[in-house]
Amino acid sequence: MPNEFVLVPSGSDPVRLLLDRIPSFRSHLDLEDLELPYVVFGFFAQYLLSLTEANPDFDCAVAFLNELAESGDRDLENLVQVSVFESLAGDFRSARVVCGLREEARKLFLAVDNPPGRKRC
Repeated sequence: MPNEFVLVPSGSDPVRLLLDRIPSFRSHLDLEDLELPYVVFGFFAQYLLSLTEANPDFDCAVAFLNELAESGDRDLENLVQVSVFESLAGDFRSARVVCGLREEARKLFLAVDNPPGRKRC
């Protein structure tokens, strides 16, 4: 697929940032995934859910999500919200991730986990 048809956040390469911070995640990707940040971060959400809290990558991953959410870069914030937090929303295992989110990241998560107009029982 030519790059002109792929949604890629501007600015810093989010996939490179992710792989620099969580190198062990690289083994979960195929080469063709690397040009698709929304796909990569969707896979990262599933990877995050598979980690135990005892795994050092868990804390590093949550810290990374906080940094992206606090970056002031709307493209990175959108990437985290759409690819990661939408994947985590509604999954009971996400509670341990949410506990580690700081204010900005928590706002992004809650916007997808509890959208306006959604009725809760």
